[in-house]
Amino acid sequence: MASKSYDEPAENIPQLSAIQTIPNKGRGLVATANISPGTRILVEKPFLTMGPAPTPELLERRLSNVLKTLTDEQRAHYHSLRNTSEGSRYPLSGIMRNNALPCGPDSKIGGIYATIGLINHSCVANAHHSWNKTLEAETIHATRDIKAGEEITIYYLTGDTSQTRQRMLKESFGFDCACQLCSLPADKIQASDRRRKEIAILDHLIAYSGRAMTNPDACLKDCRRLIKALEEEYGGGAPTLEARAHDDAFQICLGQGDLARAKVLVEREYRLRVRCEGEDSASSRELKQFVENPRRHGAFGFSMAWRSGITDIPVGLGEEMFEKWLWRL
Repeated sequence: MASKSYDEPAENIPQLSAIQTIPNKGRGLVATANISPGTRILVEKPFLTMGPAPTPELLERRLSNVLKTLTDEQRAHYHSLRNTSEGSRYPLSGIMRNNALPCGPDSKIGGIYATIGLINHSCVANAHHSWNKTLEAETIHATRDIKAGEEITIYYLTGDTSQTRQRMLKESFGFDCACQLCSLPADKIQASDRRRKEIAILDHLIAYSGRAMTNPDACLKDCRRLIKALEEEYGGGAPTLEARAHDDAFQICLGQGDLARAKVLVEREYRLRVRCEGEDSASSRELKQFVENPRRHGAFGFSMAWRSGITDIPVGLGEEMFEKWLWRL
């Protein structure tokens, strides 16, 4: 069994948010000051963690036992959380399923949070949540400008068209999304759906096995198209998706021996990752070594068709010409 309770307070950072009642949503987190992109809004350790169990009955028992070790306030908070399985034989498991966040990208351990667990979803969220391995805590970073009084939101899921998102959110979390995007007129939602379909197609094309080596030029240009589509759809509010697209472009250039372009691309990827996770995240720290020396990455030099050195990065070009050079236009 993997379970643990925590009593440590959140990291001592400036108070930038407060729990408030949000119309038609219940509780949520609202900014108490203007917050700029990249700001770490919150760091919080889970007050309860739980791993998978072989049967629903066993999971329910484990949760019941852990809850007995918590304070009255923590138990009351747990029971107050959303439960789309209310009335079922396993109410504690339903709360865990609806509210737990994974303690790491591939972790099977889920955590319950007193504050972060109250942050609501938006299909155009203004913040990002991620597990910080060093701090052993979940972090929340602003991904766009957030005004004082504005609700802080994260993605419960990303991508997909409006109809699919609504179905998945209803099935998994029990609500009909009425966020800024989902409240737009039908023609605006259809335009968003077209962009999201394009994003999915480009993502698939870039990931297609072997294409980065057989047709690297086309694959690199698809990365650029993907980044543009992400910027248009999310308005800078999806830095993790943009970072992944930059990582694909970075590895394409590395695979062709092009250190100049690879250096520029990994620097951009690093800035995006820091914006949504901070400099102390595992991903940011790993990327920093490639910023310092792209050759350290295992993808370098499968081909040397685009051979260049870091000193070959052009200087003095205007922004438009530099972008044309970067993407080989």
